[in-house]
Amino acid sequence: MQREAEQIAVYSTMAAIFTALVIWIAVSTMDYNDAQRAEIEYCQHVRDGLLPDWKGTYKPGCEGEEEL
Repeated sequence: MQREAEQIAVYSTMAAIFTALVIWIAVSTMDYNDAQRAEIEYCQHVRDGLLPDWKGTYKPGCEGEEEL
C-alpha cells in the first residue's frame, strides 16, 4: 500500500514538472513571436514615415524586413 502511494507521488511530481515545462515553452515562444512582430511593425512604421527612428536601429536592424 505504501509503495503504491510512493509511485503515485512520483508520477504526480513528474506530471507536474512536465506540465510546467510545456507551459513555460509555450509562453516563451509566444513572447518571442510578439517581440518579432513588434520589431517588424516598428521597421515598417519608420520606413513609411509614421514614426521617427527613435530606437536608432532602422538602418542596422531593418534590412530585409519581412511583411506582416
